[in-house]
Order: sequence, then C-alpha cells, then structure tokens
Amino acid sequence: MYRFRKPMLLCVIALFSSAYAADSPSSRKENLGQDRVEQLFAILNEELATTTDPNADTSKYHERYVTHKNRITSATQELARMGDPVIDRIVGGMGRVGYGNFSYHAPEALKLIGSKKAQDALLDMALGRNAFEPSSNAAHTYMQMMRERKDYAACKVLLDCPDRGVQSEGLSGISGIALDAELFQKVRKYLTHPYPALRNSALFVISDDPSPDLAEEKVQAMVELLHGVKDIPDANLKIWEFEHMNRGNVADSHYSRYVSVLWQITGSDAALRKQMAAAPEGIVRHCLALALAWRDHVEEVRATLQSFLKDSNYRTMSNLRQRCVDAFRTYGHPQDIPFLKELAASDPYCLDVYRGGVSGFLEKWGDEYINLTKDQRDNPKEWFYPEMGELMGFQPKPAETTYPIRLAAKLAIKAIEDRTAGIKDAGRGVLPPIR
Repeated sequence: MYRFRKPMLLCVIALFSSAYAADSPSSRKENLGQDRVEQLFAILNEELATTTDPNADTSKYHERYVTHKNRITSATQELARMGDPVIDRIVGGMGRVGYGNFSYHAPEALKLIGSKKAQDALLDMALGRNAFEPSSNAAHTYMQMMRERKDYAACKVLLDCPDRGVQSEGLSGISGIALDAELFQKVRKYLTHPYPALRNSALFVISDDPSPDLAEEKVQAMVELLHGVKDIPDANLKIWEFEHMNRGNVADSHYSRYVSVLWQITGSDAALRKQMAAAPEGIVRHCLALALAWRDHVEEVRATLQSFLKDSNYRTMSNLRQRCVDAFRTYGHPQDIPFLKELAASDPYCLDVYRGGVSGFLEKWGDEYINLTKDQRDNPKEWFYPEMGELMGFQPKPAETTYPIRLAAKLAIKAIEDRTAGIKDAGRGVLPPIR
C-alpha cells in the first residue's frame, strides 16, 4: 500500500500546482493585460459624440472634441509602451468588422513603437501586403516615421504601390532628397499623371531637389510640359468658377507653375540658356527667359521680358505678366526704370472690382473682358456681371477699377531705387540667394 503513496502524493501536488498556476499572479497579470489591450482597442474605435439636434448647444463641441482626442492619444501611447508583444494584436485587430476608427488610429501606435517589427507591419498596411488592402492612411504614417528619422529615401518604396493615395505619400516623403537617375525617371512619369495631386507632388519633388545632378534632364522635362500646355482643353478659360475667381486662366496657371519650378532647379542656368537658344519665338521661350530672370539674370533676358510685357497677344497671361514685373522688382537694375515707368503709366490690364450685392472682379484689357469662366462665357445673363441686371433686379456696377501691373511696376521702380541706394552706401547689394 505504501508503495502507491508517493506517486499518488505527487499527482495531488501536481494537481494543486496546476490549479494554483491557473490563478497565479503572473497568470492574472497576463489576463488583465489582455483585457487592457481590448479596452484600449475599444477606445481607439470610439466615435466623437455628435448631435443632429438643431437646438443643441454647439459651444460644447470643441470641449467634446478635445476630450475625445486626448482619450485617443492616451490610448495610443499606452499601446505603444507595450512594445513588440502587442504588435500582433494590433495587426489582428485591423481586420475586425466594425473596427474602422481603430484601423485609422492603429498605425500611429505602430509608429510610436518604432521597432523593426512595427515598421514592417506598418509598411504591409501601406502597400497592401499580407492580406491588407493598400492604405494611404498607413502610408502617411509610414512617411511621417521615415521623415522624422531623416530617412527620406525610404519613402520611395511607396511609389511601387498601385494605389494613387499611397503614391502621393511616397512623393511627399521623398521631397527634399537628391534624386538619382532611376528615381528621377519614376518621378518624371508622374508629371503627366491624370491625377492632379500626383502631378503637383512630382513638381514639388523636382523643385525641392537640392542637387545640381540631372539639371539638364529636369529642365528638359519641364520644357516638355510647357509645350504641352497648348493642348489642354479650355486652356483659355478661367481656372475657378464664378464664386472663387482667380486671376489668369488655365494655361496661365500651368505656365506660371512650370516657370516657378524651372527657376528653383538647382544648377539650371546652363540648361535654361541651352533650351532658350533652341526655342522659337513664342510663349515657351518667354517662360524660359522668365525663369532665367528669377535666377538673377535679368540683364541677359531684358529684351525678351520687355517684349513679353508689351505684346497684347499675351494679355490673358495675368500671372505670368505679374511674375515678370516682380522679377524686375527683385533683380532689376537702374536701366530698367524707364521701361517700368512706361509700364506704370500705360499698361492696359485692369480689374473691375465689385462689392456689396455682388462681389468679385472681372479682368479686362482696356475695354475687352478677358479670362472668363465657362459659365460666364456660355450663360452670361446668369454669371457675367454686365449682363445680370434682369436676374439681379438691378445692374451691377464695379465699385472701382484697379491696375495691378501698373502698381507692380511702381513697386519695382521703388525697389530698384532703394537697392541702388543700398549699393552706394554699403558697396554691395543684398539679393535673395540663388539655388
């Protein structure tokens, strides 16, 4: 009988040990930890409380918003402090039905964890790998993580995703780095992308490249865009609709944007001169001249700039003409003053400014209305002030007429005179740096 006691005793001890282990402090701590993760997940999934009651006190909305935001931030930070062990739980939670808000906030927790495992998980979410759908939200968080680490080049991996939102984050991420030939070709393809946001992001990447490498290729890419403006549908119409009018038209907007990029391309002087020499007379040549002027080479292109400003064929190029005069203001010389005085006295471009019952402005070249919107052109009795009397019940009249180019010329004269006085006093001029 005694020979069975020891084995039986060991079994009893093992049974009690197992029961104790199931309810041991370490086990309870693990269960509490799991429960806390679920609580944090629920907080990240919360929605900001709103009301549809039109009589509700809206003054409390900001207070509710701040409280909600603080709860989200605290929960995200607490998850991040748990480190790598919680990453698999976060990844698993991303696939839960009804966890939309959690999926939006979870990438931030991975970013705060910041480990290699967290970075890989975040990239999976961004690129749509391992059963995820591509996520521009995760891509944005990944981009922020890489830029905070000054590892801008790491963002180029986002350009390999077919999702345009992810690609946009990739372009934003690489802005400011020196492009090599391969990456430049990738960026260049976006310059003609159907999606405007991607085109604009690509332009920023090229203008923000601090390296003079590939300057000729960058200038060539911009010249191709300049040549393509003439093929844009309705390029002679105003950019925005009646309620949000802006000066110029679609073509003018594109030319102005490309000129801005051209003069910011580091080391582009030689390439600009080469392209200008090869360009026939016309708007593209004037744009190249203007880019050179903004790189402090007004003396080289003075005749071209003056020709552009005096040519009525370019009367609809409101923004380009303004940039041209502003180039004289920034980099002009005393010998430019006589021409600027003539411009200040006689330039025919003006704005009829409306206020009161109707507001906005109409662009004119002397008595000719220019740069109308599509609605103003096609439905003048509803959208074009001079013909809206019947609709309004009164005939709208402009409150004043202003002459922006004349004013810009006067400011340019004053700037040149001040700069000349400064050179005489100090022996040197203080000009903006050239990139």
